Amino acid sequence: MTPSYCDDFESGNIGWSSQIAPGGNPGTNWELGAPNFQSTTGGNGGSLNAWDINLNTTYNDNANCDLYSPYFDFSTIGAGRIEFFINYNLEDGFDGGD
Repeated sequence: MTPSYCDDFESGNIGWSSQIAPGGNPGTNWELGAPNFQSTTGGNGGSLNAWDINLNTTYNDNANCDLYSPYFDFSTIGAGRIEFFINYNLEDGFDGGD
């Protein structure tokens, strides 16, 4: 089955948005580009770009930011799925993601 939507992030931003949550540190946010810091050094499967928090630096204390996908209408789909690759490095006992 051919996917009806596929985004390797190499064509720029096509509908994604990021936002610092209330109370979040304004020095930390999602960025689209080529990650180059510690364990995130590129996209998945040969892609150069990815969405990453601060592409070239660590995230700051009290970071709280959201990444929103484009809107997907599943109302006419009988069966479907969403797949994505995630790479993360969180400080044990302090950080999290959902």
